[in-house]
Amino acid sequence: MSATRTEIISEALVRLGEAPISSESDRRATLLGVTPLYDRIKASLLVAHNWHFARWTADLDQYVLQTGDPDFSDRYAYVFKLPNDCLSVRFLTDRDEYFISGNRLLWTDNPTPTLVYTKEVDESLFPVWFVEALVHKLVVALVLAVTGDNSRLQVLEQQADMAVMRAMAKDDVQEFPEEMDLMRVYREDFPSRFE
Repeated sequence: MSATRTEIISEALVRLGEAPISSESDRRATLLGVTPLYDRIKASLLVAHNWHFARWTADLDQYVLQTGDPDFSDRYAYVFKLPNDCLSVRFLTDRDEYFISGNRLLWTDNPTPTLVYTKEVDESLFPVWFVEALVHKLVVALVLAVTGDNSRLQVLEQQADMAVMRAMAKDDVQEFPEEMDLMRVYREDFPSRFE
């Protein structure tokens, strides 16, 4: 089940007792500043966990330093530009040491690194548990602007935190088969720990 941005925003508004919106250009959505708020919350939630649906790999091409670029060539042999859709670097597949400079350059001693990163993905890739967590986080962000009442804020924050933890737990069982095999081996080697 996938949801659109408008459907996710509408669901949050409905949970606050408001009518859904028909588009992000809807007058109420514009007045509430929903679009930039949504974008920030979505990005924040995507980088909060190594979600399987947003985990991407990229073989990086070497970058030629431009005037004004920070230079860390005294510490690392190679420099690469991060992909434009990279929200967060997770690791290099060879587990090489790396450094990220402020202008989205990755420095490493590996001449051919493969980057594993969190990608800015489209809502069509969101599993239902991520959508639910995103709706909860959006409700928390909108409650004061929509209702003007902060008495529900603490309860809504707790519900959002629980929704995010449930989503992370559900996502964690989507791991790669070899990681699941390691758990099987661990269970076989240490059965008393699982009784």
